[in-house]
Order: sequence, then C-alpha cells, then structure tokens
Amino acid sequence: GAQAAREASEQKASGQEGWWSLGKKALKALLRHGRSYLPAKFRPWADKIYDLVDFMDTSGELSIATLLINNGIPGDLALEIARWIMLII
Repeated sequence: GAQAAREASEQKASGQEGWWSLGKKALKALLRHGRSYLPAKFRPWADKIYDLVDFMDTSGELSIATLLINNGIPGDLALEIARWIMLII
C-alpha cells in the first residue's frame, strides 16, 4: 500500500526531486555500508544521520542542519554534516 504509493510518486518525480530521492538512497547506503569512507568526525553520528535522512528535504543546508540540531547533533558539526550531505546529493 504505502510503499507502492511512495514508489509511484517517486517515479513521477522529475528534476531536483527525482535526483534528491536517488541522492538520499545513495547517502543511506553510504551511511550504512560505507562508514569507513565517512569523515572521521561524522562516524559516531552515522546511525542518527541515517535515521534522519528520510526527513530531510531539498530546502538546503540550513534546513538539514536545523533538523540535525533538533535531533541532538551539536550545531557546528550539524552544519558541516549538512554541507557534506548537499555535496553528495
């Protein structure tokens, strides 16, 4: 039900939203299976970041950093992580 609806909406997505969806999948794979490739200071937060990826939107660094801060990641680190995420996606 919900999974099929989400996949259908993702297939209809175009432009930035379509790329954003693919980018989030790649980011989640990196956080889950490529931890050794993460910057060392991000590694302790990888599981928390992974859990928050689905709540991130395309608004930009500030919105991602705010989400991370609101979920317990220190502000200076949250901004660095947000910049890094935007570079990947």
